[in-house]
Amino acid sequence: MSPLIYLLAGLATLVILTLKKVNPFLALIIAAFVTAMVAGLEISEGLSAIEKGVGQTLGSTLLILTLGGAYGSLLEKSGAIQSITNGMLSSWGVSRIQWTIMVISFLVGLPLFYNAAFILLFPLVSGLIQQTGLSARFLALPMVASLSITHALTPPHPAPAALAAMLHADVAQTLIWGLCIALPAAMVGGPLFSSFFKKERATEIQTPAIDQDQGPGRKLSLLMAILPILLITMGNLENKLTFAPLKFIFTLFSLPTTAMIMSVFIATWFLGIRRKIKLEVIMQWLIKGMEGIFSILLIIAAGGAFKEVLVITGVADTLTNMAGAWSLHPLLFGWMLAAIIRVAIGSATVAALTAAGLLAPGMVQMNVSPELMVLSIGSGSIFFSHLNDAGFWMFKEFFQLTIKETFLSWTLMESCISLMGLAGVWIIYMFAA
Repeated sequence: MSPLIYLLAGLATLVILTLKKVNPFLALIIAAFVTAMVAGLEISEGLSAIEKGVGQTLGSTLLILTLGGAYGSLLEKSGAIQSITNGMLSSWGVSRIQWTIMVISFLVGLPLFYNAAFILLFPLVSGLIQQTGLSARFLALPMVASLSITHALTPPHPAPAALAAMLHADVAQTLIWGLCIALPAAMVGGPLFSSFFKKERATEIQTPAIDQDQGPGRKLSLLMAILPILLITMGNLENKLTFAPLKFIFTLFSLPTTAMIMSVFIATWFLGIRRKIKLEVIMQWLIKGMEGIFSILLIIAAGGAFKEVLVITGVADTLTNMAGAWSLHPLLFGWMLAAIIRVAIGSATVAALTAAGLLAPGMVQMNVSPELMVLSIGSGSIFFSHLNDAGFWMFKEFFQLTIKETFLSWTLMESCISLMGLAGVWIIYMFAA
């Protein structure tokens, strides 16, 4: 029996369970088990592959994702995010409101996971809708475009961090190239695309009052928000240094886990202890953020399990050979795989993990940068969000849109930034990689 039959059995199981609203962790584990059984593996062999995939994936991503969740919570609870938001709004004014929202959302989207950042920024955007009389789609699209593209392309977000581990990509390089791609994509998918909705009538949205307490200073808050990215990026300079002690410090910066640990310690001091906030309260903030990442970790672990089953059943090798036979460039093939799974399943994280699992074993033969493959798969994983994606309904319900309005704004925006991501990957491949 062809390995493609095994893949179709697994994906069909995944789609059916997703439509039935089964938890993504359970859906992936069941799909992995079904794939193993259809392939004729012994039960013990299938379970062994699932356990191996879970262990390998969590082993390389657990620390950075948990620390990322804690760091995002610290920025939020300390008031640093609100300080950045209030400061930029007061400095840039209403005339550049779209671009202000995009920049704020981009900065907030770097340390915070999508759902948390959306909930945090929703009162700001909905309040501006009421104050300015501008339409919901005109002001909301710059927010979600920024949050979506940073979630897909920039570590330490779950999908790109997990993909970097699975494909053995350098996290710092992935982050640098991801930022170069994400910012133009956010501009096109946000302020430029949303301009088509400027003349719409304003939507009446009930929202809680925006907290005007600025918390820590604006400059300090901004520095803390981008600190992990600064440290990881600075770590890339370690190869150019000859002074041993300085080289050692920069080597520590280049390791994402170490950079996140240092960021948590530094932010704990500047955003908490120095402001006379009790250590017990700060620890509660950190724990709250860690708790929020546990469900995502389970999904990533299950994605690793599915990947391992696809490897031992020969599915991954078959797809790699197919890509060569079709003369498809590996980066385009990676984007296409992730996009197809995304449209079928809905979850961007699951789509990215599944596509990476299929391509990981053949990366050596593909002769392309693993960092660019991470970004290509990440771009494909956000393509054409529709009715089976929780993000689609979140955008629709919070901003009180019809399904048609959501398709013509959210879905087109997601497709736009996905294609922009692919274009950015291709430009880097042609001129820089």
